[in-house]
Amino acid sequence: MKNSSLNENQIELLQKGIESLHSIQEWKPLTEAIVLEGIKLVGGGQGIFFVFDQSLKQLIPQSSQNLEKSEKKELIERTQHKFQQIELQTQRYLHEDATYFFPLTRQKAFTGVLVIIPQQEEELSEKQINIVNFFMQSVPIILENSRLFLIMQRKSESLNFMTQLQRLVNQYSFQEILAEIVQKVGELLNSEMAGIMLYDPIHNELRLQKPAFGSWQDTIIEQYRVTLTEKSNARDVFLTGIPYITSDAQSDERFNQNYVKLFKATSIITVPLLVDNNRIGILHAINKNDGYFTQDDLHLLMDLSEQLGLTINAALEMSHTKTANNKRLEIERYLIHQLFDCLLFSNREKVDEAYSILKTLEITLKPRISILRIGVYDNGEWFNLNSKNVPKGIRLKMEELFGTPCMIYKDGAMIALVSHDSESEILNLSYKLHDMLHKKMNEYAKNQKLETFIGVGESVGTIELIDHSYQQASQILNALPKIRHLGNVGYYPACGSWTLLSSMILFDETNVSAYTNLYLKKINQLKNSREIKETLEVYLKHNGQIKKAAEELFVHQNTLKYRIEKITDMTGFDLGDSEVRLSLSLALRLEHLMYSKV
Repeated sequence: MKNSSLNENQIELLQKGIESLHSIQEWKPLTEAIVLEGIKLVGGGQGIFFVFDQSLKQLIPQSSQNLEKSEKKELIERTQHKFQQIELQTQRYLHEDATYFFPLTRQKAFTGVLVIIPQQEEELSEKQINIVNFFMQSVPIILENSRLFLIMQRKSESLNFMTQLQRLVNQYSFQEILAEIVQKVGELLNSEMAGIMLYDPIHNELRLQKPAFGSWQDTIIEQYRVTLTEKSNARDVFLTGIPYITSDAQSDERFNQNYVKLFKATSIITVPLLVDNNRIGILHAINKNDGYFTQDDLHLLMDLSEQLGLTINAALEMSHTKTANNKRLEIERYLIHQLFDCLLFSNREKVDEAYSILKTLEITLKPRISILRIGVYDNGEWFNLNSKNVPKGIRLKMEELFGTPCMIYKDGAMIALVSHDSESEILNLSYKLHDMLHKKMNEYAKNQKLETFIGVGESVGTIELIDHSYQQASQILNALPKIRHLGNVGYYPACGSWTLLSSMILFDETNVSAYTNLYLKKINQLKNSREIKETLEVYLKHNGQIKKAAEELFVHQNTLKYRIEKITDMTGFDLGDSEVRLSLSLALRLEHLMYSKV
């Protein structure tokens, strides 16, 4: 009989592996570490770890190491098929075709399996098998602690979301509430998308609500209707109140395959939506990003279902009773447009009227004010922003960020009047706004790559000067796509001559072109013109200081001196003359703005 006791090195390796697991709380890193540490214990190889889901009665792959896609798929199918045999679930280990299966049990119940293919498909010794078995004995309690941590984390996140959602019922439209729900459910479950179906008693059918499964298109949404007389998973869950999970919707007979194909669904979880124990509809989440939906996902959604039902019902009722509030909002919007008209588009005699409007709206301005002009770029062209294509939720988040509703749409852009205490505050607010808008606009327009740019006008001390800030914000916004090194947020006073030059191109391109030709025509005719202009730009940027320019160009100082001499010989420019340097610098910037690919 082989000696199966562990030596000191193996015991140390085992202890380190178990300690490594104990140090990890998050589920995904933990399951990755289980595979990695298991492979280490046998000297290397490939591996995959499964958890057994009691609701699906199926092994769910969690993490793998060193497996090609085809190898992983074959090993998943093989393992899932093998452990359908209940008698194998409690074995110490199984060995088949150079593959080792180590079942995981907790309180005699099968909970998962670690699969290892040793390096070069070597046969494991009894000692190696023992060390993996010892290791696996510590895994169940560590997994359970991580699972409980994940559950608590998700419950806390879902409670925060419900609290926030309930506050928004009075402010958001019914569709915006639905949009918030389906997006958050997707995030909580780590699924691709979600959708809500509500019962229509007049037509005796469940109807998909917009938006759903990543779509706002009526032609797609209206296709998904289920009568209570046809065979369907949605109907079954609605009528019985019993939730359902599938990991293979395309071969599950409970599902209408037309809808499965329409939304390209593979894994699906469906729960009923309740109001006072009455079912009002169902919620689907589809395509779990990291595999399959689990019993824990089901419990989380069931815990949320009544709260979600109440919120949806309240939003639906609120949508019928907002008439008075809508009138108040219409008056407010009218006054805000009048305010901008007085400050930006009229003569200064209207400033008193602007103060009166601010008083009526009960808006108190901080010591300083700036205008922000916000634009969105779509494939090289400005996207036409207006109240119809910008979700109301974005405007509400902006009001929350700025503390005032002073925003309007004009000429395809959004204009915001923002009061603040200092320049640093307005810049900080602008960057926060950019991050929020970039995320939200791209969530809204899933199939488009949108870029958000914000032009920030000078921070001024009185509203009498706000029209200057507006002109500056407009100029820098138009220039930003062409001067990428400045980023997506441009504060006019910090952008130097770029904004002035961009305005010159806009209004006098003929003379600008003549100016650039005067200084750059000879250079542009040379084969290495690009390298010459790059050298010139850096040299001029450092005001002719060879040492600093050479450092930025990563060349020796003598090399740079030689290049400058050659440029002088070829062009006849005296680069020692400050006026020549200024003219060349302006010409290079103008050419950059004229021919930038945006």
